[in-house]
Amino acid sequence: MRIDLPTTRAVGAAIRDARLKAGLTQAELAQRVDTSREWVVRLERGSREGTELGLVLRVLRELGLSLTIEPRPTPTNPAAAAALEALRAEASR
Repeated sequence: MRIDLPTTRAVGAAIRDARLKAGLTQAELAQRVDTSREWVVRLERGSREGTELGLVLRVLRELGLSLTIEPRPTPTNPAAAAALEALRAEASR
């Protein structure tokens, strides 16, 4: 299943949903990934904009989720669009 998560709030909601489906409390999840319950609360609220990526990845792994990065159909940044086109051209050689 693929879910588009364009904001930190959407990421937090997805993590909260997965935690609840796993039957974990915020405190249990925090303990499993070696952080505080308050950190998990802020992550689930989407108020962790500057958070450490490694810790977010540990949370995702603990919940059986992964992070995939893929190009958008049409990048809005002209430089990104050019770079994507160059990558596509290289891949097709």
